[in-house]
Amino acid sequence: MKIAHIVDEPYDSGIVHYALSAARGLAGAGHDVEVWGRPAAYPIEEAARLGLRTRPLSGLTDLLALRRAAAKVQLINAHTGSSHTLALAVARSLSGGPALVRTRADARAVRRGPAGGVLWSRTAGFIAPTRKILSQFQAQFRDFAGPAAAIYPGFDSPPASPEPEGPVRVGIVARLDPVKGHADFLAAAAELAPRFPEARFLIAGREENVKRGRLEALVSSLGLRERASVLGHVPDAAAFMRSCHLGVVASVGSEAVSRVAVEWMAAGRPVVATAVGCLPEFVEEGVAGALATPGDPRSLASAIAPLLGDVALRRRLGERARKRFETLFAFPRMARETEEFYDKTLRAVPSR
Repeated sequence: MKIAHIVDEPYDSGIVHYALSAARGLAGAGHDVEVWGRPAAYPIEEAARLGLRTRPLSGLTDLLALRRAAAKVQLINAHTGSSHTLALAVARSLSGGPALVRTRADARAVRRGPAGGVLWSRTAGFIAPTRKILSQFQAQFRDFAGPAAAIYPGFDSPPASPEPEGPVRVGIVARLDPVKGHADFLAAAAELAPRFPEARFLIAGREENVKRGRLEALVSSLGLRERASVLGHVPDAAAFMRSCHLGVVASVGSEAVSRVAVEWMAAGRPVVATAVGCLPEFVEEGVAGALATPGDPRSLASAIAPLLGDVALRRRLGERARKRFETLFAFPRMARETEEFYDKTLRAVPSR
């Protein structure tokens, strides 16, 4: 197949990770794949670093160049709303133009806009990275005639890693932003600290909308200076995860596709996650870890506590987390399922 992925995001995101993973998998399976996007933006630069062919388009407004490129492909996979609209306009301007697939890995709930009926009636297929997003789409677009499927994101498989020695380390890896729930994590740590005097609580992540100093001040005010550390950006997040005994995702929103939850599972670590976005689906209570109420430090502490006090439980859930990763999130599965979905979509498109 000749396939183009349009990714007009300007920065790294879950949307971009999903798009580039699909593109890389299909290219590895022998398909002719290109990634189209904004010149010098992260998606194009990362695609090139991964060895994928790229086509920079000036803000995706170079319609003539886009039309020429579209005439050479069988299928366009649009990964944002704006690229979906643009790709459809270009595809429909070509006689026998490419089939259009929309992937939606967005944290915002699926809504049916005023022009949604027209847009989706001319879209050949829909891919969601989670069952939750797929069900939202199907509820809004009951009349959608093309194939629709949930295909989980794919990740490279790191070697399995046993628990480290030493005091239990509880880690969170997330950009410093209010939506990631760092304050709730530290409040939970303050509740747990007297009961588990050996436990250590670690925050890794780059500054974004919260300054590192603000969280360090919170550590001091909660009496956690000897128990919790705000590390800032760590150059090797995977190594940090392997150094921990369990991972926490304390987000109060977003998490349409939680890369970090999957990475904790890949490391063989149980995950304590708040019940937002895809996290209940990815982690699943009692399978790869435990769930807590978002924005509720006591609920978070209650979910973490059994894993601090029961080594056998922690290791058992860590083993299940790794198995869940291998079954649902390993890279070859995503590539295979995406290829099968594209085949199905192309077979369903009437000859033009």
